[in-house]
Amino acid sequence: MLDASPVRQEQQRWDPSWMPAYALAEAVARDYPAFLRGDVAGEDVLFAPRRLRLWVDYFSNDNGLYAVNNRVGAVAVADWLPGPGSSILELGGGLASGALALLAELETRDRLRDVQSYRFTEPVSAFLRRGEQTLRDRYPALAGLSFGALDMNQGFGEQGVAPASVSVVYAVNTLHAARDLGFTLGKCTGRCRPAAGSSSPNACHRPSPSMRTSSSIWRRRFGLRGSIRGIVPAAGSSASKTGRRSWGRRDSRTCASCPTSRPSASR
Repeated sequence: MLDASPVRQEQQRWDPSWMPAYALAEAVARDYPAFLRGDVAGEDVLFAPRRLRLWVDYFSNDNGLYAVNNRVGAVAVADWLPGPGSSILELGGGLASGALALLAELETRDRLRDVQSYRFTEPVSAFLRRGEQTLRDRYPALAGLSFGALDMNQGFGEQGVAPASVSVVYAVNTLHAARDLGFTLGKCTGRCRPAAGSSSPNACHRPSPSMRTSSSIWRRRFGLRGSIRGIVPAAGSSASKTGRRSWGRRDSRTCASCPTSRPSASR
């Protein structure tokens, strides 16, 4: 077996903020043989209560590896949010690091007042409770903040999200878990109100460290009315191939991509 110590030591030397990724990978790897034997379910390996601390440290804006997800997503939403009266639906909000990054970006731009409602959803109950506590502690006066579970693999209407009822559907490191990406993206865009001067949905995002902005991927036979803006997987990744298969069943439409994230003066 290879000794991972030199790699850990090198990471510790260059940027110790990334160490939660190493701790999580090592913890999961210890249970991997049992998972392969069928002795334990993957959900139990990943989301057992004893693992919560590992996820809190990993899904954090203090983790340099993961923070880029949230930073790119926050800039994208802040750029695309229509204006006063906007409502945001977040899917798979986890422990709320993505929401914190987005709200901080809006606060920096003096645009928190534009948010009329923010619906934070997360299917894992332990994550949902922790995320709610975090957001209520940080933004106690934010109007319209609500919390609940939402399954992106089911219809949104029966889960209380009406068509054309939100300005933005926001999802960081989430849509890769969709069983049918075309179905889920269709539900996302169907919830969005028409953008100003357009009859199209506003935005859906899935940023990750391996992603690049590429409007051409979204243009390839996506099949949604009007435009959709998003950050998409780099060509060749499994998520990109899945997306192409899903989108290939639909007709071509126009779309837009998020510009490269700008440096923040406070960072």
